[in-house]
Amino acid sequence: MAACSTRSTPKPNAEHTRNPHETRWAADVAPFCTPSRQEPTMSVYNRSLILTLLAGTAFAQIQGAHAQESAPDVGALLQRLEQLEQRVQSLETENKDLKEQAEFTTERLENTENLAGKSVQFNLGPVFSDPLGNFTFKTRGVLEVENSVYSERAGGYDYNNGFGLRRARFGFEGTFYRDFGYRLETEFSGNQVNLYDAYITYTGVKPFTFTVGQHKAFFSLDQMTSLSALIFQERAMFTNAFGGGAAGRRIGVSASYAKGEWTAAVGFFGENEGIARSNASPDEGYGVHSRVTWEPINDAGRLVHLGASGFWRTNQRVGDTPNSLRISDRPNSRVDGGNIIDSGTVTGVEDVYYWGAEAAGIYGPLLIQGEYGKLYLNRTGALPRSTITATTSSVPGPSRASRPATATGCWTASARPATSTSATAASGHCSSAFATTA
Repeated sequence: MAACSTRSTPKPNAEHTRNPHETRWAADVAPFCTPSRQEPTMSVYNRSLILTLLAGTAFAQIQGAHAQESAPDVGALLQRLEQLEQRVQSLETENKDLKEQAEFTTERLENTENLAGKSVQFNLGPVFSDPLGNFTFKTRGVLEVENSVYSERAGGYDYNNGFGLRRARFGFEGTFYRDFGYRLETEFSGNQVNLYDAYITYTGVKPFTFTVGQHKAFFSLDQMTSLSALIFQERAMFTNAFGGGAAGRRIGVSASYAKGEWTAAVGFFGENEGIARSNASPDEGYGVHSRVTWEPINDAGRLVHLGASGFWRTNQRVGDTPNSLRISDRPNSRVDGGNIIDSGTVTGVEDVYYWGAEAAGIYGPLLIQGEYGKLYLNRTGALPRSTITATTSSVPGPSRASRPATATGCWTASARPATSTSATAASGHCSSAFATTA
């Protein structure tokens, strides 16, 4: 430790004299405290360096302390950010689920509206169905009134002119389990009620259709044409004659094929539901019927149709008379009950078979169709074999639905000549011509 002494302080040098503050400070303190020995002096630069180092060290300590204090805050912040990110992802997932649910609900609503619209439809009458279309139901029917004016040969049968209620049909048809169909239809005519169609179909094996019940036995173009699509109110004369005697609607099973230009059908048929069955009546007849068609041209306004049909039947009967057959028909009208062709009851018929050809053509509004057929009767013992030949044709006729633009509507003109020749015990020849306008 330095001690004070009375020794005088050395005079300052010239450098010191340029700084009067230091000179005065040295002169002032010298009388009070003068070091007993010489100690090293510290320059301004060294002091500044030391102060800078001390400040840096203190700042580093402060920063370290601050970093230690803020480290938990950064971890908490990162954890919070992760939680927010997870929440955003959760919200995005929920939003996606809600969007998909809304789209699904909209789609179901649209499907429900579409299905509801399909439940009841109108196409010439109401059609009812379940929402999926597995079951359908619709009514069908027709009402026909006719007026006839006859011109017959003098001395022959005198036909009565007048009006008549030709037929009133009512029925229903539909599908069930999508691949099954049904139809039930009755006809009111001549103060009688007859069951016409009563059958079930199966279409699950494309392109085949299987049918069981009372339906049309395959025979003739006119016979297989729907009533609503006929050119004339009555079918061709030989179609009614042969069909009533050996074809027409009968109870049976059948299979049909339809694909492209070709159709083919075959079936096994018994008798009609309307025949009498009793202890006195003979067993009912049965047989095989078939038909094939080809349409090489079938487009808008043009059609070429060719076909052939045939059948074989046995055990035919007329009323309670076994092994018998009757061929008859009225003259293209039902106002009068008189027949224009009638073979009477032909007995001793073991079996019958038929073959026929058919053709039709459409070009624009013109339709021409014709048929030719032969029915053979094989008779027992020495009775002669019988043959009945018939032809029919139609020209012209409407080939498509009309769209009238005026009150006069649509007019058609049709004509149909027909002939029938019978080589039986009661041989004969019949010709008729029929014309209509509508």
